Amino acid sequence: MTTPTGTGNAKQPAPNSGVKRGLPNIGLPEAEKMATKLWGIARLGKASTQAFAKQLGLSTSSGSWDTRLALMKGFQLIEKKDDQIGLTTLGQQLVNSSDPEQQKEARRAAVLHLKAYRELVTDFDGTPVPAVDVLASRLQYDYGKKEDFATAAANAFINSLQYAEMIDTSGVVRIQGDDKPGISELNDVPDEEESENDADIDRAFGDGGYLLETGPGEEPNNNPVMVEYESFPAAESHTESSIKLSVTLDLSKYRADEVIQILSSLGLTHRA
Repeated sequence: MTTPTGTGNAKQPAPNSGVKRGLPNIGLPEAEKMATKLWGIARLGKASTQAFAKQLGLSTSSGSWDTRLALMKGFQLIEKKDDQIGLTTLGQQLVNSSDPEQQKEARRAAVLHLKAYRELVTDFDGTPVPAVDVLASRLQYDYGKKEDFATAAANAFINSLQYAEMIDTSGVVRIQGDDKPGISELNDVPDEEESENDADIDRAFGDGGYLLETGPGEEPNNNPVMVEYESFPAAESHTESSIKLSVTLDLSKYRADEVIQILSSLGLTHRA
C-alpha cells in the first residue's frame, strides 16, 4: 500500500469550490424516463411546459422541475422556447424503442454530450470502472461538492454508463461501447451553450451545496454558516421602549453566491 510522504500531522488537501461545473446527482436512466413522458404528449412537435410538468407530477415553480429540465438539457434531449418544450432529434432517437441499435447509440451520445460525464469517460476509457467510493472522492475534490452529493453523483454516473452499455463484460469502460458505433460527430455543442448548460445544472442541483473554498493547507469549514441578525426600531420611531430582535440564520445549505444574495436582502453585506 502506498503511504503519503511527510509528517503524520500533514493536512490533506481540501475540496475546492467550483473547480469544475455541471455535475448532476441523477443520471441518464431518469432523463430517458422523462423524455419518454415528453414524447407521449409532444411527439415530433412541442407541448407547453405546464402539460409536461403535469406528466411528471411536478409544478413548474418547484426545484425538482428545475433539476429535471437542467438534466435533460445537459444531455441535449430537449429544446425549450418560451412556454413550449419538445425533444431534440437525439431525444427522439433516445425514446424510439422500435430501433434498438439507434436507441443504444443515442444513449451513448447523450452521455458524451454532458460535459462532466464526457471528461470522466475520456479519463476512464479502456480502464476498469472505479469503485463508487473512489469515484465519489474524486468528484468531491474536483467539483467541491459535499460528500453525500458526490456519492450520489458517482452512483448516477456509473449507472448511466451501464445503461448506455459503455462498460463491457469485464468491467472496463468503453467510450464507444463494444460495437463501436459511429458517434464521433455528436460532440459538436458550442462552448457557450455547454457553459450555459453547466451553469443551469449547478443552479438546479444546488441542494448538494458547494463546500466553502479553502486556501492551500487549510481544512474546509463544514460547520453550519450561522448569521446573527439584530433588528432595532427605526430612528424616527417615538416609542417609549426599544425592542431588540435577534435571529439566527442557518445558511449552510446555500452556495456562497446565494449566501451573499440573502445577506444583501437583509442589508447585512456591509457588516464584517
